[in-house]
Amino acid sequence: MLYGLYLSAQGAEAQAMRQTIVANNLANAGTTSFKRDLAVFRAHQPHDRLNGERAEPPPTINDQTGGVTLDSTLIDYSQGSLRETGGRFDLALLGPGLLEVTDGTTTSWTRDGRLTRTADGELVTANGGLKVLGEDGNSIELPLEATDLEIGADGRVYAIDALSQRLEVGQLRLREPVDPVQLIKLGDNRYSSIGDMIPAESTVVRQGSVEESGTRPLLETLELIESSRNFEMNMNLIKMQDEMLGQLLQAAPL
Repeated sequence: MLYGLYLSAQGAEAQAMRQTIVANNLANAGTTSFKRDLAVFRAHQPHDRLNGERAEPPPTINDQTGGVTLDSTLIDYSQGSLRETGGRFDLALLGPGLLEVTDGTTTSWTRDGRLTRTADGELVTANGGLKVLGEDGNSIELPLEATDLEIGADGRVYAIDALSQRLEVGQLRLREPVDPVQLIKLGDNRYSSIGDMIPAESTVVRQGSVEESGTRPLLETLELIESSRNFEMNMNLIKMQDEMLGQLLQAAPL
């Protein structure tokens, strides 16, 4: 009886974690370049079998699992669809690359290509005002007299003046992780890495567009409903087994 309580409690806890992750995905359905999270669970063997105990379990125990626990939370890096904005300071990345940015102290990476420039001409992210780094490791600066901006598919940045003259002012520092699992979400569409970041040579920059959220609202809603029902089912099983255990104790001889 207690074994069933443990399994149902594990199941309820797993579904609660799953709901939290799915709800966060749904909350970011409109967040530019957001990458959805995936909950990965691990099934365990029964305790006796896992620990090599020789006690002979009841026949049905051998057909049971040892429950499930959250193994890890992975990020789905699938390419999001592009939305054309026409904005000269908007860009989307096609491929695995990320923009390298800094707050002046810490370096991080982002796929949010909504940019702007400061009064001093520095190219920064519209979300948070982080400096966008160039291949030389320095921030990219536009001349104050520049009236327009052009970003090539290779990430080269050109300032255009009133006479339509183009001046190359830098190249976006595009990087990708050796292993995507090494990226860690920092919030605000930024990532840190516990591993090496290498040049994202296959990534193409598209000016005038942004990458939309990787969340698919309909599928996430269906998954949220499914996990809610599974959570409720486990809670009902806990209640039922608790009542059965109470009846058993009441009926037991003194």
